Amino acid sequence: MTAVVVAISMMLLAAAGAVGFDVARLVFAKQQLRNAVDAAAQAVAVDMPVSSASTAIQLAKSYAMANDPNLTQSNISVDFFCVVAKASDGTPDQRQIPATCNPGTWTDSATFTYKGKKQCPDTSPVCAIPCVPSATVKCNAVQVSASRNVQFVFGPAINIPSAPVGVSTVSCRGTCGGEAAPNPMNVVVMADRTGSMLDWSGGDVLSNMKSLRDGISSMLTVMDQRVQYVAMGAIHKSKSTASNPIAPLTTSDNFFTSLSNKSSSTTPASTQDTGTVNGCNAATNAGTGNKYKYHNDVLTGTWVPVNFTNSYLNTNASGAYVLDGSGSRTVKTGTSLQTSINNLPYAVANWNTTSGTSSYCTKDGYDMGTHLASALKGGAQYLLNSSNLTNNISAADLAARDALGIVPRKVLILETDGQPGEKFTNVGADGTVTDLSNTYDIGNTNLQTACDNFKKVADNAKAAGITVITIGFGAVNSGSCGNTSSISVLASVASTKDSVTGHGDPGDCSSPAGVAAENSDTDFFFCAASGADLANVFTTAMGQLSGGTKFMAIDGFGD
Repeated sequence: MTAVVVAISMMLLAAAGAVGFDVARLVFAKQQLRNAVDAAAQAVAVDMPVSSASTAIQLAKSYAMANDPNLTQSNISVDFFCVVAKASDGTPDQRQIPATCNPGTWTDSATFTYKGKKQCPDTSPVCAIPCVPSATVKCNAVQVSASRNVQFVFGPAINIPSAPVGVSTVSCRGTCGGEAAPNPMNVVVMADRTGSMLDWSGGDVLSNMKSLRDGISSMLTVMDQRVQYVAMGAIHKSKSTASNPIAPLTTSDNFFTSLSNKSSSTTPASTQDTGTVNGCNAATNAGTGNKYKYHNDVLTGTWVPVNFTNSYLNTNASGAYVLDGSGSRTVKTGTSLQTSINNLPYAVANWNTTSGTSSYCTKDGYDMGTHLASALKGGAQYLLNSSNLTNNISAADLAARDALGIVPRKVLILETDGQPGEKFTNVGADGTVTDLSNTYDIGNTNLQTACDNFKKVADNAKAAGITVITIGFGAVNSGSCGNTSSISVLASVASTKDSVTGHGDPGDCSSPAGVAAENSDTDFFFCAASGADLANVFTTAMGQLSGGTKFMAIDGFGD
């Protein structure tokens, strides 16, 4: 009897051991499969947004098969999504489209399903809108799923020869509908409020300027003032008044504050500026004769009159952001930054709605024009001067941000609608004026030289660690910059998403499809063909400053 019990026990132990062996094979196979789909998803997500679905699918399948030789093309599936936050009514939060991603044509519904899965799962704080990557459709998440059969060694003895195993993973790039990881930044916005920004096509002449104001305000609502500090300037220089911190110069102000080398015996005649320009009498100079320009001339006013602030959004007593009815953060009113933004549409001097012309006429007879190189230099110098932080942000707030252990990015956003239109010429042509170590303002009435100076200043700023973002509006698509186009120069001035010192490439900004493609490519040049585009493009630019990929657990879309 004992022998029988022992024999049965040995058989049971052997069976248990066999089952355990096959179970271990199943667990190992699933982990191998998990590693394969994770690698595949990350390989695609790191390059998102991609412009070709077929190329991305093939890349994912190649990575998956490389990490699990038992996989074949047929048992791997790849899907793409635009992952955004869920609004209070359970539908996708449209405020994050296209700033976070752009699914193209999609269904605005809480109950819409894709492959049997709700795009806004009940238990998830985000929505996964299905999309197909293309030049205009920009997805930010990829789901890779794979399955295969695992052959058992001992299972056939009990009529279980194999078992299926499958896994699915979602990888997303960017904020992905949630609160972004701490992303400390010091941001300077330089906005073009020159006369060409007025809309003479009929209707509201200030419509474009109002769109500019709305765009900057919207950008603030997607920022985190606890770690992201903002300052602001304009083109041309400003003077602060009691009611408007960013007020333009007027006919009561001189164009120059310093003319340290004014001598007719040493100044080449070609550098003199006489006659009438855009209705401004350039020969009067308040009774002192013609104006002579040298490389150390200084223009009246301040390039960045609105200092760094970390108090531009409304918060409640506990420090949480106050949201409006649609769930958006709200801009605090009455601050220097908010007042300046709201005054931008009205900052153009001497505009005439009848003739469709405008000018910045100063006391000494200058129309201020559009000095892009000098504006960029002024913004860069402000960013690089650490006292602008310590003088305007509390020591406690700076210490709290420093405790994150993340070096803040220096970001300069410059918006303009066209080419330089500079009203004086620096005598120095050796590059001195474009150096960030001096306070010289920059000007050159030769368009090619003005554009070259703009690019030189940008290179110096990027070399100093500043991420340069440029936004081209309206006429920039048809403007010229010497021997190239304005749009090419603006794109070249911009950094790229993988290199602060890189140079962007221009796209086609003359059509909605071209704008969408340009604003989701690999550089930090953005374009806005219309006022509506301008109202959204700042948010798009800020959204794309948040990078990095992460795996996501979305109910029904991953395991």
